[in-house]
Amino acid sequence: ALAPSSAPSMQWGVPDPVAPAAVETTLRVTEKNKCKDLSVTTGTVLRKALIDNKVDVYSFRGKLTNCGGNGSCGTCVVKVTEGAWNLSEASMGETVRLKKAPAGCRLSCRAIINGPVSVETKPL
Repeated sequence: ALAPSSAPSMQWGVPDPVAPAAVETTLRVTEKNKCKDLSVTTGTVLRKALIDNKVDVYSFRGKLTNCGGNGSCGTCVVKVTEGAWNLSEASMGETVRLKKAPAGCRLSCRAIINGPVSVETKPL
């Protein structure tokens, strides 16, 4: 049997990309004018981080009609107040869905946390 290698694997003579190591970072959440800091792992989807930490992402209507994080309903909108550059880039579909939303809004189900970020829940 071959021993595991620490070298990156190769496919077609090109090294496979190595994902950056996940590290803990801070997610600051403002919910109903109350602010709290959460410790989350980079690479986590914002919606999952919020729900895992018992943050209420949805309005009443959103609780009944959300798509479960598929990016198709637009009910998990958050306003990014600091650190927008530490979230994954918005896709064209997300941009189109949020064209009438205030500047700085993102779908929490489409944003991946890459570093410290601050968000406000239910800005609409």
